[in-house]
This record gives sequence, structure tokens and C-alpha cells, in this order.
Amino acid sequence: MKLSARKRPLAFTTESTIHQRGKDRRIVIEAFPLLATVRLEGTQTRYSLAWSTVFELAAEIHVRREKEARRASRTAARGLR
Repeated sequence: MKLSARKRPLAFTTESTIHQRGKDRRIVIEAFPLLATVRLEGTQTRYSLAWSTVFELAAEIHVRREKEARRASRTAARGLR
């Protein structure tokens, strides 16, 4: 089912927590057709971002991790010589 066809909003509560104002709060992601909102459980502050931004950020993180893995393998190969 497409997200735009849903009558009720789709929300995910993650197991990841962030410590804010003396409490550990879980991250809540609410999915809408054109954007996602992220907030901490028990708070009213929401941060909106476009799905394209989520994809671009994930791609940047993936590239960064690949570079770090290549660098670590080169360092390990130099240590074996």
C-alpha cells in the first residue's frame, strides 16, 4: 500500500534512546507521503525532512564507512609487511 493511500499516519518508535532533560527518550519517526518527522517520545518538538534528504544522508554515510574500511584494510596490510 502506498503511503499516500493510508488514512492514518504511520509512526515508528525506535529502540534507540537519547538523553534529554534528565530522561532517556526513544526516537519517534512519523512517515508522511512527502516527508518524515522525527521527534523524541514525550516531547512536542518535531523536525521535518524530505525523503530525498534521508536518502542523500544515508548515501553519504555509506560512502564514508566504505572509505574508513578501505583505510583500515590498507593500514592492516602495511602492518603485515
